[in-house]
Amino acid sequence: MSSLTHGEGMGAENEYKDKIMHMCLAVPGGNLFMADAMEPFQYGTGMYLSLEFQSEAEAQKAFANLAEGGQVKYPFELQPFGIFLGELTDKFGVLWMIIAEQKND
Repeated sequence: MSSLTHGEGMGAENEYKDKIMHMCLAVPGGNLFMADAMEPFQYGTGMYLSLEFQSEAEAQKAFANLAEGGQVKYPFELQPFGIFLGELTDKFGVLWMIIAEQKND
């Protein structure tokens, strides 16, 4: 497991400096990456679960499945920083980031 606080990552010197900004857990088959949600939250919604896929098509399918009955925060699309990314809240109130790298074949 590795983690990064706001103080370590952004040099924050405020009430967030010791709060976890990102955390990565090694799990069979890959890593589970977590990021905090900065907007006000209720119990259980203070972090995003992030899934990274090998292809845009796989990620787009996962995004559509999770969005069914939920609410899209940011549509799944190519971002200016070069990856495909979308954010949503599923029908159970879980926050998700779905990611796929842009392939330059």
